[in-house]
Amino acid sequence: MKKSFIKAFLACFLFVLLSYFQNKDPIRENFEDISFDIISKIALSISEENTGSLVTIFTFDNAYMQNQNLFDENLNPNYGYFFPREKIAEFIDSLDQRLQSSENPNKRLYCPKALFIDFQLNFTTGADGQFSTGDHQLLNTLEKPRCFKILLAKGGKHNFIEESKNENIQKLIREQKIIFVSPFFHANSNNLVRRYEPIKKISGTLYPGAAIALWQIINNKKVNADQARRLSEN
Repeated sequence: MKKSFIKAFLACFLFVLLSYFQNKDPIRENFEDISFDIISKIALSISEENTGSLVTIFTFDNAYMQNQNLFDENLNPNYGYFFPREKIAEFIDSLDQRLQSSENPNKRLYCPKALFIDFQLNFTTGADGQFSTGDHQLLNTLEKPRCFKILLAKGGKHNFIEESKNENIQKLIREQKIIFVSPFFHANSNNLVRRYEPIKKISGTLYPGAAIALWQIINNKKVNADQARRLSEN
């Protein structure tokens, strides 16, 4: 407990010190990234006995990309602009399977609160704007019943899932089992990312940021725009 307190104090002290000098060019240009690494190392080394809600981050790393033949000979993505939708569907399906009991497929071993899919889903990926096989596969996966909510990135005016004519998908959207969230972030004058925006108006509709949406789901509470902004600053 004492070590954790000391580490937390050092992290806060460094943050305050560097925040005070952040507008000085030599500090910003030469020490900002280093200071972030130091503060992160201190903060992440603090042991927590009761962490409350846990967040698990899944990424498609190089080993996965190579195994799925998604790299060319120069280890560059070979699938074009959009990540293959069928791979996203396969991941969700595999997660569903891992949560099921092998003895009783109708029983869940564990149920997360939500799953956030942070991929570009603005448009369909078939030729001439048509649905590709991967688009159909993702829609089929999303409409399956599951115990957790799915959060999808709303990265612009359009989202082919939100605009889908599939009635099962639209029903899940109305029931807030599929939720669209903003992936946009704040950046300073030097174009350095500071934090994700807590809420974003897109085509006249307000979309919460992923963190705010998760907070609402975990705490079973709704927040307005002002409350969302205050939460993002904590």
